[in-house]
Amino acid sequence: MTRAEVGAGAFFVDLAGSKLHIGDNPGGHTVEASVRVLALSLQFGSGASVVRGLGFVHFAPNYSSAQGGAIISNVAGNTFENNTFAYNSNRGLVVYGANTFIRGNNFLYNGEGGFGGYHAHGSVIEGNYIGHNNTAHFKLRWDANGAKFASTQNLLWKNNLVEYNIGGGLWCDSDCDNNIFVGNTVRYNSKWNGIIVEIATSSGGIIAGNLVYGNEGTGISMSGSGNIKVYNNTTAMNGSDIAVSGCAVGNVVKNNIMSGNSTTLYNASGGLFFLNCPTYIAGQALLAASDYNAYYRAAAAAPYQTLIYWGKSGFNSLAAFQQAIALDAHSISIDNNPVNPFFKDELNGDYSLKIGSAARGKGEPLPQDVANAMGMAAGVPVDMGAFQNPLDMRSLLMPPRAPSSLAFR
Repeated sequence: MTRAEVGAGAFFVDLAGSKLHIGDNPGGHTVEASVRVLALSLQFGSGASVVRGLGFVHFAPNYSSAQGGAIISNVAGNTFENNTFAYNSNRGLVVYGANTFIRGNNFLYNGEGGFGGYHAHGSVIEGNYIGHNNTAHFKLRWDANGAKFASTQNLLWKNNLVEYNIGGGLWCDSDCDNNIFVGNTVRYNSKWNGIIVEIATSSGGIIAGNLVYGNEGTGISMSGSGNIKVYNNTTAMNGSDIAVSGCAVGNVVKNNIMSGNSTTLYNASGGLFFLNCPTYIAGQALLAASDYNAYYRAAAAAPYQTLIYWGKSGFNSLAAFQQAIALDAHSISIDNNPVNPFFKDELNGDYSLKIGSAARGKGEPLPQDVANAMGMAAGVPVDMGAFQNPLDMRSLLMPPRAPSSLAFR
């Protein structure tokens, strides 16, 4: 309350003199202070507002739900387009209104996460750059992320570039029915998973056509979430590639390419495609179907000897899994080949299929809802894996180098 009280770890704001007194030597450190908590609060009567082409930097929102972002949007129908949200102490944007459009924005270097929301049903998250968030190192697996929504249904996450966040990449938590994740590139996020849908109250939705690679955790994680269609994703060099856990049922996993891995989560022993459930019988109920997938390991020896981790059992080959579980009848597996047989240049981020790739034309025809989400034709054979290798000009400012903390093959 007074300058006289200032000691180590304390500070005093002299409003009259416009000075900040701190009790520690700032030498060798960065000292930052803000004079504003929020930039903008959109409340009742402000629906259908458009915020476009602006920058919101160095605001000091705190963790509370009421002041979690530099901008708080509490009404439906608002649009946030082509803005930059950077270096804010918690998040850039928090949305509580349905049918919100979040397009073409940059969310980067924010303290806990880029942006998030709650009960923002039917919102569209498209074409955003979401990178380098959680600079303040908030608790992992709780709320630190690139983007996180909760209790939000019918979200569309489309064509976003999500990279170098400390924590989850794209994340929906609890009551996340019928979310659609399509065409996103999610890479080099450390400490946790790339795309996450979790809690048993989340059901339905589509995860399709995403390029997910180099994440320290699982590439695509469905924790307790059921009835999700996972089609035509390319996952590579993640901790593990696709994880279904928590005994949810009804998930369908088809036409995906799972290529190599670095570390593993949840006590899986090196599997590319990991299923976890307390009992083997319940583990069988995790998937309504799994087929037409492609697996690649440069070497099948330790620590990559487990190809598929199912319940409490690990299978060292696709043939062993097919015989025991009666899934993946049309899937393919290629082992002990030092050069990736599917992609043009995996190690340099080119995940387009080689001419003559074993994944070309080997996917099952898409059901109508998945085809609609991906902008493809239904009912005709397709390639395995993602149909695009997105390049975003904004990523050229921050080249896709793997962080030194991550160990990739």
